[in-house]
Amino acid sequence: AWGMDDWCYHITQAVVKPKAERRSSYDVGLEILERLGKEWGRDLIAESNAKFNAIWPIKDEYRLKPTDRPTIREVGDRVVKSMFGPEHDWVWFKEHGFIRWPKMVDEAYWMWFLDLRIPIYLEYLVHMREEVDKINKKTGLGIDLEQYTPLISWFPCTIHEVSNPNYDLYCYSYRDVLHSGSATMEQPWLDEASRMNPYTYNITMNAATAAQKGIKDGDTIEVETYQGRKVTGRVKLLEGQHPRTVGIAATAGHWAKGQPIARGKGTNFDTLLPMDFEHMDPVCANIETAVRVAVRKLNKMEPAA
Repeated sequence: AWGMDDWCYHITQAVVKPKAERRSSYDVGLEILERLGKEWGRDLIAESNAKFNAIWPIKDEYRLKPTDRPTIREVGDRVVKSMFGPEHDWVWFKEHGFIRWPKMVDEAYWMWFLDLRIPIYLEYLVHMREEVDKINKKTGLGIDLEQYTPLISWFPCTIHEVSNPNYDLYCYSYRDVLHSGSATMEQPWLDEASRMNPYTYNITMNAATAAQKGIKDGDTIEVETYQGRKVTGRVKLLEGQHPRTVGIAATAGHWAKGQPIARGKGTNFDTLLPMDFEHMDPVCANIETAVRVAVRKLNKMEPAA
């Protein structure tokens, strides 16, 4: 991280007890491992513990044994004691919430202290192309092999290949400074701040583009992709946004009744993205992050999607 602000390490703590039969994802995962292990004839708990020891910076005295089945709090205790010493155990963190320590100059601006080289010829992709070609022939997946080249190259994606002039805008998602992922939409304080911010729960457009389409600030609009996927939301107009773009912040648009604070607020960008090989990077499997869309104003009598 750039800058000389202190390093900080926080833990998360439960605020209320789980309702009814709700359990943590960790406990559910352990049960799934046990069930699959019995079906497959493998000790998946032991395999999971071994991977945990390999991934996390666990000291020898805190490493998980193959037969261990610790709770999530016990796992956290082993991690923080390994990282910060036995005096900073889980009980200490529950009381203090976080630990901080000063950052060194070579940690903040590490690039200047290392002899770095940047790869410009990715020779391993030549071998990967041959392997993926075998997978294609065996499975019929049809993964595009063109991008498996060792040379740094540019390739068009689907937003460059849409020929229908009706879908004249590019819709993208951006990270809102108030949120991380989709889980924080249920946090009351962040929701309060989001409702004060004119962008978090609104779709953004260039003001001149909107005027050409008969759209005014605060209108409810429909955003439709060239494949017919649709979302709706209230629009906030900007002068400083590219005329051919539509922006949707964060990952809002929750619908679950179990999230009463987040439910019904904002627009979910992910709804617009298809999940198939045509809309993925064939090398790293990352989904495309923008989509060609058409935008129109909804009449007051029209139901929102």
